[in-house]
This record gives sequence, C-alpha cells and structure tokens, in this order.
Amino acid sequence: MKRLLIVTALMSEAVPIINFYRMQKQPKRGSYHLFLCISPDETFELHLVVAGIGAENMYRSLKAYLGAQQNVSQIAYLNIGIAGASQESIGRLIWANAIAATSIGLPEGVQNSPYTVRSVEVPCHQYQQGILFDMEAESCLQCITENAQQFVPHALFCAKVVSDNRSAYAHNIDKHWVKDIVQKNITRLDFGINNIIKSIK
Repeated sequence: MKRLLIVTALMSEAVPIINFYRMQKQPKRGSYHLFLCISPDETFELHLVVAGIGAENMYRSLKAYLGAQQNVSQIAYLNIGIAGASQESIGRLIWANAIAATSIGLPEGVQNSPYTVRSVEVPCHQYQQGILFDMEAESCLQCITENAQQFVPHALFCAKVVSDNRSAYAHNIDKHWVKDIVQKNITRLDFGINNIIKSIK
C-alpha cells in the first residue's frame, strides 16, 4: 500500500489538513501526535505527524515515528508549514524545490519553483530573494535521510505558506491566524498531495 507522510510542526498547520481529509487521531506516541486515513479503495494511506516547534522536536518526533514503522517501501514525505519570504505576499503557498543544498521533489502540475528552504533557530528578518526561512525543514530532511529505509531526496516534498516578509514581520502570528492561512490554501495543497500520491512507486 502506498503511503504519504505529512509532517507539520504546529497543530494549527495540521488542523485544516486533518479536517479536509477527515483524518482520525491515533493514541499519542510520546513526543508527537499522529493522524491517519485510508483511501476508500484501500490503495494508499495518508499519515500526518505533528512534531512540535524547532529542529530538535522535529528530529525527535520524526525519528520516533519512523522507528515504529515496519517495512514501508512505497512512501513519500511532505513537510507543510509556514515560512518567511523576501517579497512574496502573505498567505501565498509556495512549493520549494530544495532544502538547503539538497534538491527535493516537486509535484507534477505545480509551477516550477525557484525557492530553497533554509532553517533557522529563531524567526529571521534577514530576508533573501529565493529563500524561504522556516525552523524545521532541514531537520526533517536530516532525520528522514538518516532513519528512513531506501530514501531518496526526491521522495521528499515541501510546501510553505508565507507568514511574513520584509513589510510584515512574524511577531504578530498566532495559532488562529496560522490555521486560517493554511485553510485558504487547502485546495492547492490537495492538488499537490494527490499528484504526489500518484507519483509514489
């Protein structure tokens, strides 16, 4: 059975996805929350891990999830969250084509992206053209690379909703607002998610 694992840092990033796909909450697994659903024809599973804020929480939660899985070969990974950008409008969904120096997957049908994600320890106001700043994507890539079986970077995808830019810094962000800007992009996310699932081999 095919599987797509979606990973977010915040519950507010995850709630629109959970509601859209009618995912079921599983018993809490140590450091992370897990939600899942199975397609009506039982050909794929959608799993969602809410890992917590920051690189350390991301790595620890994702490692625990991966360690609990048994012989899952047909799998892709998707990191969804918020990120700062230089001049992009607040609320815009951007699919990145790289995390740090590593090229990653881009869903079929999504416009080619010139964006790279770089992770920082705290919100960054030193914006750069073509860079999305978040706090977890690099840790997500590192953990999957080190702990997932038969992983190749193009099996990892990354979608970020712009939360701040040069004109609007990140200090006023709250969970309700984050949920709202992800919710407004849910049909675009669904388009990418469905094309990722189709590409899993």
